[in-house]
Amino acid sequence: MEKSSKVITFMDVGGSEKYTKTLVQGFGVHPDYALIVIDALQCAEKNCIIEKKVLDNFRIAFAFQVPVIIVMTKIDCVQDKEVLDDVIYELRNQIWEIGSKVGNVIYNKKDIILINKQMQCQIVCPIFQISNRTFEGIDLFKNFLNYLQFSNLESELENQAYGGEFHIQQTFSNAKNNLILGGIVHKGKLKQGQRTLLGPSKEGTFNVVEIQNIHCNRVPVRQVKAGQICSILINISKSSEKWFRNAGGPGGEIRKGMVLLDYKDKINVQACFSF
Repeated sequence: MEKSSKVITFMDVGGSEKYTKTLVQGFGVHPDYALIVIDALQCAEKNCIIEKKVLDNFRIAFAFQVPVIIVMTKIDCVQDKEVLDDVIYELRNQIWEIGSKVGNVIYNKKDIILINKQMQCQIVCPIFQISNRTFEGIDLFKNFLNYLQFSNLESELENQAYGGEFHIQQTFSNAKNNLILGGIVHKGKLKQGQRTLLGPSKEGTFNVVEIQNIHCNRVPVRQVKAGQICSILINISKSSEKWFRNAGGPGGEIRKGMVLLDYKDKINVQACFSF
């Protein structure tokens, strides 16, 4: 994994109305792209009407200003080619009305190269037509993923220059009762053995801890960077042992909403409350 030229992480989020809160939380981790999958057969059976829940997903993605990629599946189940064209036509009209985006159907590799250049301005939405039974369009979609870039390269470079900021979303412990933090790297990089500041505590203070191990997608890695979701095993320094015991050990005062910051930024670190 460390030697890979590109690693793409997919986060599966329910698209139905009852999972809207989960969907919004998914966009809260700052994804590079939103991949919306649409059932071509279902649309064809409903006279080329795009379901409301699908349109709501487009509205949420556009509201978060996340570039959208559209995948139309089960095209092999739609026997009439004209009906499939009508579904695509209706889809393009809907995304234009919702977010003033242009839906471009991808047919070949030249389209892939062109659409990757245009996606950075968030004006276009590529549309792929695939079949998981005949594998039609699968290779084309894989090539597209290979060419895909960060949604905001300048912001990515800026994040890499930053010392490191990890947002804690959950805490748990292993068999040895060691504290493990789960969350997302919001800015910069964090690496194994790095000294960090954990906080803020209830008193608004930050305490020194060391990153012992990092796992990303259940694979041990030496470092993680902005945008990656991972689990971090930490060591408590001697100066923070008293605070850690008073915090109740793993899962005590250390909670969701706290952060890990680079130790080098300790001069500028302070906690504040806003209402």
